[in-house]
Amino acid sequence: AAEAEAAAAEARATTALQAKRDAVRVEPPAGAGATRLRLQFPNGTKVTRRFGRDETIGALRGFAEVHCADSGFPIASIGLSTSHPKRDYEDDAETLEAAGLHPQAALFVRDLDA
Repeated sequence: AAEAEAAAAEARATTALQAKRDAVRVEPPAGAGATRLRLQFPNGTKVTRRFGRDETIGALRGFAEVHCADSGFPIASIGLSTSHPKRDYEDDAETLEAAGLHPQAALFVRDLDA
């Protein structure tokens, strides 16, 4: 019974990750509507990518989750923050522009369970 439950939980996690992967938009071209973000991950890697300024914090969190899983260090509970000024981004419905991240910003991706 425990094995079946574990297998079902893993299947749900795989389905959720695939849904997040499917939701990641194509990287927009550079221009006025694009927000350039540099993400620093807990393992030290840095990724610079453009997002639409109308994309949400939730979409950014989904991108980070997919990147972590694809890079071999899955994180179940992701935190996003900046250091100057120090701010945590928790409202998944807030757009990147409304959050003050447009036209560019550097964010730290944190494992909230660590």
